[in-house]
Amino acid sequence: MGKEESKDAEMATDEGNQMPFMDTFYSLTSDDPSERSLAASSLLKHVFFQSNTDGVGRDIAIKDGTYALTRLLNGLCSGRASARQGYASCLASFLKISFKCGADGDSEQVWVQHFMKNADGHFENPSEFVRKQFTQSTSLEAPKGEGNKSGWGSKSEEKDHQFGKLFGVLAIVRSGTLSSATPKILNGYVTDLVALYDAKQLFREPSTHALREFFSAVAAFSGLESVGKLIEDTLPTFFNFNSKKENYWTAEKMGLYLHLQTLYMNGNDGNIPKQIHKALLTKKNLNKSFGTRTMKKILANTSSTINTRCNLVWDAIWSYLSEVAEKKKGKGKAKGGRTLRKTLISGDDSPTAIIEALVDDVIVENLLADPIKGSKNNTDGRHLALSLIQQMCQIDLSATFYIHFIFQPTVVKTLFVNTLQKGSKGKQNDKKKNNNALKPLASQILEDLVQSLGKENQQIRICAVKALLRGNPSFDQDTRTETVSALLGFEKSKSSMTSEITNLESQWIEYLHFLMDQVIERVSEKDVEINEAIKYIDVIHTFVKRIMRSVNAESSKPFVQRSLMFFMVGAFFNLGEYESSAMDDDSGGAIARTMAEKIKTAVNCIPYEIRVHMSSDSSPFFSDIVVVKQRDNMSKRFLEEADIVEGAIKSIQDQGAVLVNKINDDDDNDERSNDEGSNAMSRAMQICNEMEALEKNIEDSESESSKTRTISAMRCFASCLKLQLMHPGQPEEIESEAFDEDDGDLSDDILEILSDIFEVASSIAGVSNEGGGDSDDDDSEGEQNSLISLVGICLGTLNSAIGGGGVKSQGGASQMVREFANITWKHALALTREESSRISLDAEVVSALIEAVASTKALAQGEEEANEEDEDMVNIKADDSEEDEGEEMALSFSNALSTGFDSEDEDEIIENSNDNDDDATEEDSNEVKSGDASNDMNIELEPSKLENMLLQDADDESVDADMLEHHEGADGALARLIKMKQEMRKEGQAKKEKVELANKLRCFPLLESVFSNKHSHLLSNQVVLMTILPLLRTRTEFARSINRSGGDSKGEKEAIITKITSLLETKVAKVKLDGLANADACRTVADQIMIQMKKVEDTAHCNCCSILLLLLAKAVGKQGDEDVKLTKSIYSDSVKEWSTKNSTKIRVNLFDELVSRNQSLARSVLTSPLLDACKEGRNIYTKVEAFRILSTIYNVSRINIKNSTEDSLMEEEETKESSSMAALEYNAPAFVSLFVVTLSDVELVEEKRIKAILESVKLFINFACTLYGNTKIWDAVETLEPPISNLIENSSSTSLDNIGRSLSQMIENGIKQHKAKVVELEAEAKAKKASRKKAKSNTSSSAKKEKKKLKKKKSKK
Repeated sequence: MGKEESKDAEMATDEGNQMPFMDTFYSLTSDDPSERSLAASSLLKHVFFQSNTDGVGRDIAIKDGTYALTRLLNGLCSGRASARQGYASCLASFLKISFKCGADGDSEQVWVQHFMKNADGHFENPSEFVRKQFTQSTSLEAPKGEGNKSGWGSKSEEKDHQFGKLFGVLAIVRSGTLSSATPKILNGYVTDLVALYDAKQLFREPSTHALREFFSAVAAFSGLESVGKLIEDTLPTFFNFNSKKENYWTAEKMGLYLHLQTLYMNGNDGNIPKQIHKALLTKKNLNKSFGTRTMKKILANTSSTINTRCNLVWDAIWSYLSEVAEKKKGKGKAKGGRTLRKTLISGDDSPTAIIEALVDDVIVENLLADPIKGSKNNTDGRHLALSLIQQMCQIDLSATFYIHFIFQPTVVKTLFVNTLQKGSKGKQNDKKKNNNALKPLASQILEDLVQSLGKENQQIRICAVKALLRGNPSFDQDTRTETVSALLGFEKSKSSMTSEITNLESQWIEYLHFLMDQVIERVSEKDVEINEAIKYIDVIHTFVKRIMRSVNAESSKPFVQRSLMFFMVGAFFNLGEYESSAMDDDSGGAIARTMAEKIKTAVNCIPYEIRVHMSSDSSPFFSDIVVVKQRDNMSKRFLEEADIVEGAIKSIQDQGAVLVNKINDDDDNDERSNDEGSNAMSRAMQICNEMEALEKNIEDSESESSKTRTISAMRCFASCLKLQLMHPGQPEEIESEAFDEDDGDLSDDILEILSDIFEVASSIAGVSNEGGGDSDDDDSEGEQNSLISLVGICLGTLNSAIGGGGVKSQGGASQMVREFANITWKHALALTREESSRISLDAEVVSALIEAVASTKALAQGEEEANEEDEDMVNIKADDSEEDEGEEMALSFSNALSTGFDSEDEDEIIENSNDNDDDATEEDSNEVKSGDASNDMNIELEPSKLENMLLQDADDESVDADMLEHHEGADGALARLIKMKQEMRKEGQAKKEKVELANKLRCFPLLESVFSNKHSHLLSNQVVLMTILPLLRTRTEFARSINRSGGDSKGEKEAIITKITSLLETKVAKVKLDGLANADACRTVADQIMIQMKKVEDTAHCNCCSILLLLLAKAVGKQGDEDVKLTKSIYSDSVKEWSTKNSTKIRVNLFDELVSRNQSLARSVLTSPLLDACKEGRNIYTKVEAFRILSTIYNVSRINIKNSTEDSLMEEEETKESSSMAALEYNAPAFVSLFVVTLSDVELVEEKRIKAILESVKLFINFACTLYGNTKIWDAVETLEPPISNLIENSSSTSLDNIGRSLSQMIENGIKQHKAKVVELEAEAKAKKASRKKAKSNTSSSAKKEKKKLKKKKSKK
């Protein structure tokens, strides 16, 4: 029963919407609330608001009213549809009106008194009348009769009467008619509700809810004295604290008890009945047993029934503990509208203490623990917990309460994180669905809490953040909210944050130090919490990055320096011998010493796994500085930060800190390794200082030039490499000798690269290298292109462990190295526009890049084709040994390029490599049979393992010992050994392939920079064309590999395919060529492109090949009609193969690309072959597609025709355009004849096919309309009329009929205009002929006159 229905029922309706009186009772049972409301209002209007001033009308109204009251009371017990809601709502309004209003003109009696007189029986007052009518209608006893001998109804009828009694009492309470009721009547209603409470469990909560409303109504109109009397009369033993019965004390009974106490607290009445005088809700009672259960268990079990609302006990608890806040002038109500009570009715506990106990004992201990009995999982408990916290947010609680109780780790992790985080794929669907239902509620609570805490001071907000992160370090990330960020102030704009940085700085620094302390705390314990420590490290990194992007560089500097020093000191240093002392130096050194002292208080050296993570997170800060300050001089910015870091490192080393990668267990090696480390670092610093001096010399003469920027970028590159000499050291459980050997190799590689960088920098600067590097190059070799040396350095670095290649990657440090390698390369390319002598982008440079990104097989295939061309078709068959040697040399060259080592060091790799055949199984079998010793070296099997294999089969009881003539256990072990060897070999090849593919991906940005718009004009035809085939072959190889098997490297191969496609289509194909490339070479490349296109049946691959073919046509475009010849040699055969061969791998996209990108060339090349395809196509689909492409070619507008003759076009382009148009005109009659034949073809006369043909006819007619006066074309067009007319007559399709008629009209109009044009042309021809004849006659008459004049002159003489 809803209050809105009661209000609607009191309102009279329009006469047009009023229902007949008897129909209203049926409509009151409708499930539609609007229909029930209309029925109720119609009933009330009929009874109370009709014109009833005369006696007859009043009698009818009284009679109908008495009948309506009886029907409404009886209807309460109906189980049909929504009868209880409808009848109860109408009853409340009916009683309210009947007790207050009387008939028109009758001021002495109200309606209910008339109804009472009209009813049978004697009643003292209207309330007694209503009570007896109600009791009679909702009584469970039925009169005995013929069909009912027992006097009781069925169980369903009993249940309906019980619900009717419940709804009836609520209707009477809400009608407001109890004010005139006697105590006896009130006691009767309370007794009915208590009986319902005791009847069944399902009636406990609704009956208790009705009792709450009943007592509240009595308190409102009769005062608390009547309530006390009512409690003593009706509830003398209802609240028994000493009862041991099971389920005697329920949540509903507790809710009623607290509600009654709340009524006395709100009324400030101290005369509390003894039944409710004792304190119930206390900290002690939460753990006290009430019957067989404690109160906290009783309250927690309400989660099993929660749906869209909490159990009424919780509403009673919050009303008991809080009150409506008083309104303050100009400020409105307090937060949430409620505030805690100062004192409670009984007990010594404060409201705050009770709420804290509820959180700990009910929410944390029960709701967020194991699933409650009766619940399927803990979702119900979390739902109730969230609802309770949401209700607490409506009370004016202190911020410290939220921090210490709502944000305690258990609540944060179990309630918020587990609810809001993205579920894993393995979770059950129903559980995931429940989590999704809780997410909006949890998000809203967090939003409310942030809004509430946002009004507090900075210290409170920081405490809240600390509490959240103690529960989960990555709270925002896991919950996908901005809770922590908002509390830290990141929700503001960048300008406002920069202006308020003074207020935020202390808050952020405190937060940063808290995160650092959490990391140290996790590593200082006996059981090191590695995962937790790593999470806090990631939070530090994310936090500082957020600051760098939110405020300016100067404001973010303190946070960057603190976090950077913390990471570097923790990752690279052992502080066992560190001694702190006061020193006056730069801020970087002071911060480093502070971080060293902070770490040393807990541990001398951070564990290896955490050092590695700190190292990975320290290096990206340099890259982040570059990203944030893109508009500034990023090289200068980085070098400043690098100088600060170097000063800080020196500062803590002077205090006794030692690099962890120089600490050995063997004391004899300490001095040696430290000397080696010092020498490597000092040598690196020497090279960097020399490069700095080199840059200063250039700045003095050429300020802010490309050369200066290039040298500065190379300095950054060198500084990155220098910092890589520091690394996290070695795991404690690994032997130091093997690790130190790798460490030495890495240091040597770094020093070698630094020397090479200095050489290149000296060459660019024009300074001779007299000792700055260790190069053995002879100066007599002449001037060398510095870009070749630089590309070798960049590629070698990217493919080595320093740049992230190989097995031993350097994590975040490698990312920084890769970034500055790319920056250095881009600056060097920019220098090619100025320094053509020492820096030039030639074929050798591009060839090195292509070899780095293309596959070995693609490169080897190109070398073989080059050798064949040089031999001039002598004998293309070579010995197998020579082929193997060539492939091995190509593989050796590729491996040497990718790893940075000499080919002599790769002999073992070449011996162990295979030919990448498709049948790997056959390879393995042959290799096992041959007993290849080189492959045996790849398997290390311990003797104990082999012995176990032998004994395992030897002890097999299932084998009969008498049948063993030899050791079958040894055979089984050998077989497993062979299988293990094969699997390990395949696994090793897969890992090696993955590393090689990753290296190619890292090298791709270098090649992409070459073909950028800034540098593409420097590339010659040869450089551009030599790029095509290696990349396309690589794309083909990887695409076929993915289609065959996929494999572990599928993702890397797809990434390379995407990059190759993007590079070829968006950069290489758009390079501006001079159009004078060698035609024969372009034709050879075009043939190879067609071969590669047919190897992969893929639309994207076909489009890529088509674009490259158009590039070749553009390369010879300024050599007369060479582009037409080249294109025709490819496309003519391709069209024929596509249209006639069933097994063709050519796709129609090949021709569509040509038409869409170069329509003029397509007209000259495709028109004639496509006409043949329309005639000789292998199937209907091919013919229709040919017609479609031809119609696209003939889709020439008048504007195109006009533009083709404009003076703005070049003469050569005008010639090609005219030639293409001539080809269209020449083939037009043949095209029309094909239309005529096709429109008569039975196979094509289907709606979906013929529509495509008719569309082609329409486009052709539009083309013909641009050539009025061309009799040859229009005579052909005229032949289209008969087949189109025949199609219209025989077609049953309305759409085809409309299309055909439209075409007939177009042809008819076109013929008329053509004939008019012919007449006009004939008239112009006749006029020209007459003009020429007249001019001729005029000339002859003038000549005769001149002769006559001459004769006269002669005769006169």
